[in-house]
Amino acid sequence: MPAPDSEGEYAAETTPLKIGDDLLLCSAMGDIIAMDAATGLQEWHFKAGVSEDAIPYSASCRGVAYYADPAADRFALCAERVLAGTLDVRLIAVDARTGRSARASARTGRSISSAAWATRCRAGSP
Repeated sequence: MPAPDSEGEYAAETTPLKIGDDLLLCSAMGDIIAMDAATGLQEWHFKAGVSEDAIPYSASCRGVAYYADPAADRFALCAERVLAGTLDVRLIAVDARTGRSARASARTGRSISSAAWATRCRAGSP
């Protein structure tokens, strides 16, 4: 939640994705959250660690992306991924089932191929 002195700098603008029985969404500061679609209970919460100094004029996350690797064992880490961009210019990927980080974040200007994402995820990065 916003700090008291940052009132007016946060905007709730996320569009959740429904994948299977889950709703996947992001917070204004780029945290990624999975909720049970039927109950609304939180299943996991990945904290992106974005500093309030990164807020340009309004903190918001418009949504997340989902990718299922057709070549991966469906139970392998990151076989299904949730991706989100952050206010501090990172691309974060987490395992869709657990919320564990794929530890494959990229800064702007550096591209990561799908093969690199898959390799890093399968290596069991924490």
